[in-house]
Amino acid sequence: QRSKAALDSAKRTIERVNGLLKQLSSSRGSSASDTIWLLETIIYFHQRIGKPKSVILEDYMKLHRTLQAVNGWEKDLDLVKKVCDVALEISDLHMHTVTADHDGSNSVEISSNRESLIKCRYLLNRLVSKIATGYVDDQSGPEEVQVLKTKMAEVQRMIDGDSTIR
Repeated sequence: QRSKAALDSAKRTIERVNGLLKQLSSSRGSSASDTIWLLETIIYFHQRIGKPKSVILEDYMKLHRTLQAVNGWEKDLDLVKKVCDVALEISDLHMHTVTADHDGSNSVEISSNRESLIKCRYLLNRLVSKIATGYVDDQSGPEEVQVLKTKMAEVQRMIDGDSTIR
């Protein structure tokens, strides 16, 4: 009896925290750094409470877009690192699971498919290109670019070589 009441209370608390985070993230007028911090908090929260990976992927995509909306992020090494880290997280989610629906309420986790991997490769390629435009050559760019290129090659191998991917 007590444990059921405690469990119900915990569920309500989680729902309230989730609602507050959504409310905060939808409020306008926040600075980019506040929005980035809030999205990172939402991702951490969703990971810890066991939200489906499709929801976490959507959260990471929001963070990715927010980071890229910062003017001159390509020249700021801290932001470049953060953008690359987020892209790698997105890649890992694309490479291992994708969602069968996009409304987030009844997400179904399935193995990676060709379309998901192609989107992943496109995201990585576009990111490498954006970062590279700010540097003279491959050697002068941040080391994170090489990590992205390695991940992109891994995704390409999955697209090319795995007969289980449709």
